Amino acid sequence: MALAACTLAATYDSGVPFGMAIVIALFAAATAGFLQGAVIAQTRISSLIVTLAGLIGFRGVARILLEDRSVGNFPSWFEDIGRNDFLGPMPFALVLAIVMFVIGGIVLHRSAFGRKVYVIGDNAEVARFSGINVARMKVLLFTTSGLVAGLAGVLFAARLGSVRANVGEGFELDIIT
Repeated sequence: MALAACTLAATYDSGVPFGMAIVIALFAAATAGFLQGAVIAQTRISSLIVTLAGLIGFRGVARILLEDRSVGNFPSWFEDIGRNDFLGPMPFALVLAIVMFVIGGIVLHRSAFGRKVYVIGDNAEVARFSGINVARMKVLLFTTSGLVAGLAGVLFAARLGSVRANVGEGFELDIIT
């Protein structure tokens, strides 16, 4: 989340058009998820350990990108997404979360992909013996998770209206759970 918000702020501050800065931020977040998924799939180190180590590393990248300054002055339409009501009294982030929850539920409960995810979660060895490429699925799931976390970071930047390198501090327990 913090990596995407800081990437968004740093790229926009360097003169990149804002739409492209959002794309770059989401790509950075997906890449971070891919790297963590690849480490987990190849080394079979616990995902909790890899993601906590990644948190430390990506927080360092955020410090390098923004140093000790705050970047704001985002376009007004972007700040409106984070602050104003979108559908009745619901903000855009809540509407998007509901839509993603419904789509995720359908994918997990009504598709072969979802069944593979549940089998891997129950017992990865059984999934391997049944022909599921567990490593590839884990990389895909972590990449998707990184992309969703990046989207959360972009929406958080919209809500705040400015970004500092420590934007994600204090959320560690919320994120882990």
